[in-house]
Amino acid sequence: MKGWRQILWLSLCLTGVLVFVPGASGEESGFKQYRENVIKQIEEMRAALAKDPANAKAHFQLGLSYMAIGRHREEIAEYLEAIRLKPDFVDAHFNLGLAYDLLEDGALATQHMLRAKQIYSAQRNHRGIRTAQRYLRTFESKYGSQSKGGKLKSKSPDRRPEDR
Repeated sequence: MKGWRQILWLSLCLTGVLVFVPGASGEESGFKQYRENVIKQIEEMRAALAKDPANAKAHFQLGLSYMAIGRHREEIAEYLEAIRLKPDFVDAHFNLGLAYDLLEDGALATQHMLRAKQIYSAQRNHRGIRTAQRYLRTFESKYGSQSKGGKLKSKSPDRRPEDR
């Protein structure tokens, strides 16, 4: 019986070492490479936007890239620019709701999610309506029912970060 315990202990130790060491370094380098790729993509998109600054979809895509690396203020600025260029850009309104929620700004999160729901309704996009309603319920439970009535004060004004 003693030999059996030693074999089990040895196999557990070896398994733990073999699984733990490569996994830690692989994940770390994988994220670093991912972040470098996104930053390179952002630089390329900014260069493209310098040539065509009126491209709402490109601003939206740049916002998505900023979201991927957690730069939410820049993400919001790009979504706002996309909406300035194309006021009924439903995906930009929807993502603005999510971005403002990440920054815990319930009033603006609710405002943009409500606008997304209105646009989805006009488009008869039932999946979009249900998704927006689900987020609105989440915002209501998170920030209170005041966020719907507009009584909840926003932590940040709805404008581009460089305007502040």
